[in-house]
Amino acid sequence: MECNIIQEFKGEIGGVEFDDKNIYYASQFILEKIEDKFGEVYNREFIKDLRDTIETMEYKYDEFSFAILEDDFYKAVKEAKSFNEIEFSYYGSDWKIDSLNENIKNNKYEISNEKVNSWDKRSQGIGITD
Repeated sequence: MECNIIQEFKGEIGGVEFDDKNIYYASQFILEKIEDKFGEVYNREFIKDLRDTIETMEYKYDEFSFAILEDDFYKAVKEAKSFNEIEFSYYGSDWKIDSLNENIKNNKYEISNEKVNSWDKRSQGIGITD
């Protein structure tokens, strides 16, 4: 029997490359939930670190489930009042996620508040002169 892999998976989100289909779709799902609630408030580094964290979790947990990851991460987004209050966990633990959570809390991934506030003002017509 002859077997050949013609092409590996290649995907991209926000300029960040993915070579694993499951990690790509899990990241896309989580980012969509964040955008639905808070807008696009994260930077490219967050996408990269989210991808890398999920990849580490997939290999380090003996029994890893993308469905449970997506559900647990979605709950964290749903419960947070702002992007910087998101605290991800998996099966109730933040093992292997602590670096990502710490960086979220310390504003490492947030687009500058000045840019976000500027957009908010423009969308409300504040500070715009005719």
